[in-house]
Amino acid sequence: QAFCHSVCSNPSPAIAWGIFDENMDTPIEESNLAEIGTEEDKALREKASSFECSWEGAGQEVGVQVWRVENSYDEREAVAKFGIHAWPKEKYGDFHRGDSYIVLQTSKDEDNASFYDIYFWIGSQSTQDEYGVAAYKANELEHKLGDIPVQHREVE
Repeated sequence: QAFCHSVCSNPSPAIAWGIFDENMDTPIEESNLAEIGTEEDKALREKASSFECSWEGAGQEVGVQVWRVENSYDEREAVAKFGIHAWPKEKYGDFHRGDSYIVLQTSKDEDNASFYDIYFWIGSQSTQDEYGVAAYKANELEHKLGDIPVQHREVE
């Protein structure tokens, strides 16, 4: 039987404070990990990726597509909003240190089947929120493209 097991040589504060037992063994079937990787999980992730309008047309043609992580501040809700927007083709290769980007390279093999490389580029002055969004959205794009892409993380 498969188990999730926490092995701690240096117990975390949660274990030290008694919140978790360091010897907890939970059968995978009873955990929140049980469904990861199932067909249902994959279908749900692919469906969730369809709600991102910026992915429209992603990977449909051979070549490169670029998106920039952008944030704005919603005055009414008093919260920061993060998202991605297509980067203009004339600015491809023009990356800024304070930003994060997602780059999709679409290619075809000899059988005309598509394959993909997803790069998320993290500028040296990019915020943790921005590179978190870049990583999350790179995963979302991978799911949109049927979990075929290979991901690459590039840090300035």
